[in-house]
Amino acid sequence: MKLGPLISSAGLIAISGCSSLVTYEGHSYQYIDDSVSWDTARRLAEDAGGYLACFETKKELEYVQAHQTRRLTAWVGLTDAESEGNWKWINGVELAPPMIGSLETGIDLGYRDYGHILLQGGFLSRGQDGALPRGWKGRSRVEGYIVERDTP
Repeated sequence: MKLGPLISSAGLIAISGCSSLVTYEGHSYQYIDDSVSWDTARRLAEDAGGYLACFETKKELEYVQAHQTRRLTAWVGLTDAESEGNWKWINGVELAPPMIGSLETGIDLGYRDYGHILLQGGFLSRGQDGALPRGWKGRSRVEGYIVERDTP
């Protein structure tokens, strides 16, 4: 699905096919309901004037998840593709150890280099295509992605 940004009267970007806007400490977050690969999600987020969400604190993640209108699995800007087990946000900030959760649990860790939020909170890692890791229960694919933007 090709998403087209629209500028609202408040100057915020709205994207067709997404849920409502959540704001937190100078950032806005939109959940895009589009099951695509992590690389495609990253490109689409940048094309829309933002980036895949980078939750640098647990408080930020919990606030945004508590205010979302729909629970879904969604790509975020979290990866260990450069160095296995060294999870970083795409903005270069390392993931805080208390937030690692299920990222490094289970099998196929060398393949699971991309993070997404879980329905119940926290993170899980999957391969680029978003397929559910072997041995896990849950959504068969990552259902969407979160676009973050800095707000004026």
